[in-house]
Amino acid sequence: MANQFFRDKMLVLDYEENLFNNLGYNAEELAKDNTLLDCIDNNCNGKRAGFFLSRNDNCYKFRCNRCKKIFDIIDFFQCLKGLEHLKKSEVCKIILDYIKDSNIQKDEVQKIRCSTKEFIIEKREEKNIKNNNYLDYYNTCRENLKKNFNYMLSRGFLEAEKEQLYNLGIGLDNSNKNSFIVFPITNYSYKKRYLKTITINDEETRYSNSCKLKEDSHYCFNLHKIKDHSIIFIFEGIMDCLTMQVINQKFFYLLQLEEQ
Repeated sequence: MANQFFRDKMLVLDYEENLFNNLGYNAEELAKDNTLLDCIDNNCNGKRAGFFLSRNDNCYKFRCNRCKKIFDIIDFFQCLKGLEHLKKSEVCKIILDYIKDSNIQKDEVQKIRCSTKEFIIEKREEKNIKNNNYLDYYNTCRENLKKNFNYMLSRGFLEAEKEQLYNLGIGLDNSNKNSFIVFPITNYSYKKRYLKTITINDEETRYSNSCKLKEDSHYCFNLHKIKDHSIIFIFEGIMDCLTMQVINQKFFYLLQLEEQ
């Protein structure tokens, strides 16, 4: 089923804190006390790792100051159990079975996973601009994603859906160390969804906006299609929007918005 990973991930997050506790880590207390721990990655000998509450999605994560890796509950379980050879979608299914077999209960308080600081405006990116637009850049990124589809596969998308994503204009920029998925908004603006959490202006984020080449450029994915649809679903996260666009392509028009 298309993007079952997304559904499984949401289920896992309902058990996040209790799952950390079951694995021997009281994430809330360890984060509150700023407790330093050994990195869980066997390839890292860091001694200054620890938990923190991510301001982006309001969940606990584990970060090592030596290898700079950040683990959410799925990454944490995968590394702790030696499942790095598996896809995230496979790990999620193993976690759900583990939760059931261990009789782990849902967290008592279900956190709202949102942020008013998730999208950050970045400075002008001259190298991506030609003829005062990003069209050539979009085409390059689309071809990159066709050649390197691994991240989308890890998110639960299927090889058979590659062409559909290509037609939506989605691309990949892997020219720098912080690779990101490119979501064209207009000819003059786009969104970035980083493959790994990065820090911009001392804030952790998975998203940022390109420079707007025109003042009236909007930041709403698929906004130009609004006139053709009577039913509109609004999503906070652009990957959520993309998931539903792929799953329900014949029935729904989907829009992604955020606070500016």
